[in-house]
Amino acid sequence: MIVLVRHGRTSLTKPSFWNSLGLKNWIDEYNSAGIHQQDVPPQALISIVKDCELVISSNFARARKSAKLLRESSESFPLFDEARLPYPSFLQINISPLVLVPLFRFFWFLGYSRNSESFFEARKRALIGVKELIRLAEAKGPVVCVGHGMMNRLLSKELRSQGWVGPKNPGSHHWGFG
Repeated sequence: MIVLVRHGRTSLTKPSFWNSLGLKNWIDEYNSAGIHQQDVPPQALISIVKDCELVISSNFARARKSAKLLRESSESFPLFDEARLPYPSFLQINISPLVLVPLFRFFWFLGYSRNSESFFEARKRALIGVKELIRLAEAKGPVVCVGHGMMNRLLSKELRSQGWVGPKNPGSHHWGFG
C-alpha cells in the first residue's frame, strides 16, 4: 500500500498582489515555510499511518513538518518536492495571486517553464518517484508519502498507469490523501 498525502496548511500567508519579483520571493518563502502551528492531521489519516511501516516526505519544510506530525521518525527526499511554479522575469504590474498562480500553472501545462522545471521534467521525476515508492513498499511494507498537490497528482497518475488502484487526485486540500 502507498498513501499519498498533501501537507498541512502552510504558516505563510498570501500577499494581496504580486509582480514577478513578488511571485519569486513568495515561492521561495513558501518552499521554506513550515505549517501552521494549530494545524493537525485528521483522525482518519492518523489511523492509516498506524498501519504503515514508513512515512516519507518531500524535502520542503511544510511536507517534512507534516510528516513529523504523523510519525517522528520520517525521512525526506527531494524527489517528491512540488513541481515548481514558473514565473516570468518581466512582469511589472501587480496581479492578484488568485489569478497569477492558476494562470502560470496553466501556462506550465502548455510548456512554459521559465524559472522552473518543465511539465515533462516533472512527469519524468514522478516516474522515478513511483519506482522508489514501489521499491520501498515492496521492501518495507505500507508507505505514506507526504508531498504536494501537483506532484501527488503526477505520482498518482503514474501509479494508476502501472496497475495500482487509487483516485486521480489523492487530495488537493491540506491533509488530503488517497
